[in-house]
Amino acid sequence: HRGRAFGMLRASDWAGLVLGPAIGGLVASFRLDAVFAVGAAVCVGATALLTLLPRVDSRERLGLEPPRRPLTILRSVLPFIVLGSAMGYTIGAYDTVWSLYLTRQGATPALVGLSFTLFSVPLVLLGTAGGAWSDRIGHWRAATFTALMYGVFGVVYAFVTNLPALVLLSVAEGALVVAGNPALTALVSRSAPADEQARAQGVFRIGITGSQILGALLGGALFGVAPALSFLSIAALAVVAVAASRLVQPAAPERSVAVSAQP
Repeated sequence: HRGRAFGMLRASDWAGLVLGPAIGGLVASFRLDAVFAVGAAVCVGATALLTLLPRVDSRERLGLEPPRRPLTILRSVLPFIVLGSAMGYTIGAYDTVWSLYLTRQGATPALVGLSFTLFSVPLVLLGTAGGAWSDRIGHWRAATFTALMYGVFGVVYAFVTNLPALVLLSVAEGALVVAGNPALTALVSRSAPADEQARAQGVFRIGITGSQILGALLGGALFGVAPALSFLSIAALAVVAVAASRLVQPAAPERSVAVSAQP
C-alpha cells in the first residue's frame, strides 16, 4: 500500500497550493511586496510546527551491511529518474511560463493565483485515491500514464488561448496526473533497503530537480521565441522520457506491477 501512503503524503504537500496562490494573487493585486512578507511568515510558522512533531526511533536494525555508494544507488533509481523527468520538466516549465502565458491572454494576478489553486484541488482531494489506484494497476504503469498525460496537455495548451478554457483544463490535468508522484516515490522506495530509504529518495529528488531546472531554462527560452514551443517541448520530453525509461530498464514495468500489490 505504499502508493496510497505516499499519495496521502503528497496530498498534504499540495494542500499549501490550494490556498497559497489564491491568497498570494489577491495580496499581489493590492501590494506586490507584501506577498513575500506573508510567505516568510508562513514559513516561520511551519518551521515552528515541525518542532512539535513526536520523535520516532527507528525500528530497523541499521548498520548490518555497509551502505551502498551513491553511484550504486543512482543506478538503481535511474529508470525512475528518467521516467519522472517528464514530471520534473513539466513543473519547471510551468513555474516559468504559466503565469506569463495567462497574463499574455489578459489574466489578472488574482486569476493566475486561482488557476494554481484549482490545479491543486484535485491533487489534494484525490491524492490518496490516486496512490491507491497506482497500487492496483502497478506503480510503473501509473507513472507512465502520468508522464503521457503531461505530454497530452502540453499539446493542448499550445493551441488554447481562451482563459476560462485554460483554467478548466488545468483542473482536469490535476485530476489525471494525481497518481504520478506517489507511484514514482513508491517505485524508489521499493528499490532500496530499509536503511537506505532516505538516500535513495534523495538521489531520486536530485534527478527530478535537475529536470525541473532544465524545464525552467529551456521552457522559458522557448517561450521567448513562441509560447506554443514551450508547451510542445513538454510533450516531446514526455515521449522521450517514457521511451528512454524502457531502454534503461525494459523489465521495470513487470517488476513494479508484481511488487505494488504488496503492503
